[in-house]
Amino acid sequence: MNTKIRNQIDLQAEIQEHGFNLVTCGRCGDPFLHRTSEVTLECPHCEFESDPSDFPDLFYEGLEVSEVYNKKPSAGDILVCINPCKMDSGEETLTIKKEYKIKSFRKKEFSITDDYNDTHWFGLDKDDKNTYWKTFFRLK
Repeated sequence: MNTKIRNQIDLQAEIQEHGFNLVTCGRCGDPFLHRTSEVTLECPHCEFESDPSDFPDLFYEGLEVSEVYNKKPSAGDILVCINPCKMDSGEETLTIKKEYKIKSFRKKEFSITDDYNDTHWFGLDKDDKNTYWKTFFRLK
């Protein structure tokens, strides 16, 4: 069991006990806080408005063992950028919220084509801190 994720799940439950919740938007996927007493929610990022059931909790019981959390990307998957990747020159090569298709795989890495049509490799292993894929992407 991932104790760091377990801790986040416990903290989310503690927040909920105080009448608040941390959710993700059902449309754009961005996180935001709301009061648990609200019957309609509106995402402050994309203005999507709907019932709370369309806004999943960011952390929830069972997340640490779920397929969603543990799934690794595979050929043809679409990834959504959550952090820009910077070249040594400081130039950003990925755009936040933009979708990138996995181009190819080799051993424990996969590649995507960036905004400048260059190929970049990202590691599937958490030990590869500089290029670990979850630092830059989430699965769509």
